Amino acid sequence: MTYQALLKKTGLYLLIIAFMLPLFTACNKESDEPKLEDLITTDENGYLDVYTNNYGYCGYSIFIETKTEETPVLTSRLSDYIETNFNKISGFSGSYHGLYFNALDVRNYIAVLINTTGNYIIVKSKDSSIQYYTGTAWTSSQTILSSPFLNKGYNQVNTIKVAVTGENTYALFLNGTLTYTFTETTLLTGLLKGYLFTIDSKENEGLPEKFIQIKFKEIHAS
Repeated sequence: MTYQALLKKTGLYLLIIAFMLPLFTACNKESDEPKLEDLITTDENGYLDVYTNNYGYCGYSIFIETKTEETPVLTSRLSDYIETNFNKISGFSGSYHGLYFNALDVRNYIAVLINTTGNYIIVKSKDSSIQYYTGTAWTSSQTILSSPFLNKGYNQVNTIKVAVTGENTYALFLNGTLTYTFTETTLLTGLLKGYLFTIDSKENEGLPEKFIQIKFKEIHAS
């Protein structure tokens, strides 16, 4: 069963698009391999639990919109803050996961993504043109940051919070510690938000013999 079918059952929406960041490569299919599985459940602590060994997603990003019948899309751009907990159980350490907001679609969004090594990126996509935040400005050059405030390794909960502090101005907190304040003035109409994670090459992820498992829980968004 595919992500699309499972997410229809949970009331969530799934979008898949090639993630324009040059962080990984696609992979080739082979025969005589284990059955491919896609599972999305909710655990006892309210985390959305994503579990897959499907290498058809290699080189892609998975966008999961946090929109249900009970929780509609935002009625305006982020005006207060968005905060989400993340826990990566398995998968390639260099792959990224995190939150996105102010999204019009999967070509236009702001995202903060982390990995298990303590690295993170602040990225925006405007009509699929990717830019990274360097700590002082936006650039088209790939910029990977690191933070001592991120919990490294697997089975570690990390919290990402982005708060609005002024017009088009945002403060990023990693596990409660202010990291950067940045401005973004080009994405002015997007109302969508949710979770985002990347899937690297078949070899790096160990697919399909191994599984990617990541847990997400949105704490607040308004």
